[in-house]
Amino acid sequence: MLYYGKSKIAAENILLECKKRIKVTILRPSAVYSEDCRSIPLANKIAFIRRRNFVCKIFPGKGEGGLSYIHIEDVLDALEKTMLMTQKISSGSIFILSEEDYIPNNKLYGLIYREIYDKHLNLIHLPK
Repeated sequence: MLYYGKSKIAAENILLECKKRIKVTILRPSAVYSEDCRSIPLANKIAFIRRRNFVCKIFPGKGEGGLSYIHIEDVLDALEKTMLMTQKISSGSIFILSEEDYIPNNKLYGLIYREIYDKHLNLIHLPK
């Protein structure tokens, strides 16, 4: 695990140690995006496709791995609801903020490619 992930876990542990003295609720947003694409994972995929202008994309396996995204407005709504419901939420509760479904990499690359080039992206899946 990278330092970033370790630091997030360390911060959560510090907060959870205090959950009996102060009200603690932890929100874990998945990959957050906005209209102007302030999402590093998503922006990197878009930049990669735009730079390369490839005619096909090779995926190991079925290309079904991916990230779950959430819009910044949905994160803000969750934060507001959490604050309004603070009396009903047990201290130490952890909530993962995410869309219901994740978008597989092969579908995401296809959508981005079609949006940029107005063409279909050929996907090649290699067996693992």
